[in-house]
Amino acid sequence: MIFKAAYFIFFTFAVFLRFFMRKKVLGMKKEKGRVVASWTERAMFYSYVIMLFATLMEFAFLKRHENINFYVTGTGLFIYLFGITARNWALKTLDKYWSLNIELRNGQELIKRGPYRYLRHPNYFCHSLEVLGFPLIANSWYAFMFVLFVYIPVIMARTYIEDNELAKMFGEKYLNYRREVWALFPIPIGKKGVKKDA
Repeated sequence: MIFKAAYFIFFTFAVFLRFFMRKKVLGMKKEKGRVVASWTERAMFYSYVIMLFATLMEFAFLKRHENINFYVTGTGLFIYLFGITARNWALKTLDKYWSLNIELRNGQELIKRGPYRYLRHPNYFCHSLEVLGFPLIANSWYAFMFVLFVYIPVIMARTYIEDNELAKMFGEKYLNYRREVWALFPIPIGKKGVKKDA
């Protein structure tokens, strides 16, 4: 009963945090750019809402709270918290270039500092961790499978499209960056990352 109450408080806080961040980025004053593949933003938004709803329904109506595996819960919480914390670093590094869409602006800078030294798309990597960890906290396995087989492929598709658009925009500069740094997952093989003075 205590875990159930604590989880509902956590769930409410997590939903508030996510939609506060969304409202924040929508309210930012910045130069408008050319939006590419706007469907990816809608797909990610609705996938997130479905994930939230599925996690809550599974927790409440399939009574996951009656047989909680606290090792799974702890792992999920760690993954979730790491994801949102590291994502905040990525978004602060992007600053005015942060957008809900794939948005390309005139005079845009190619960001290669902060977490972008190690991954070309740390924002999407961290977001993947967030949405994978969230259902694990509640031991909501159906919601976790939805994330794994529906939500993550949407994130990967968006990463692929954005990568190609940035390559068109920055040309050889981006192609060199792509050769140095992994896109979405920090696999420590074959790529060294960007040097500090780059």
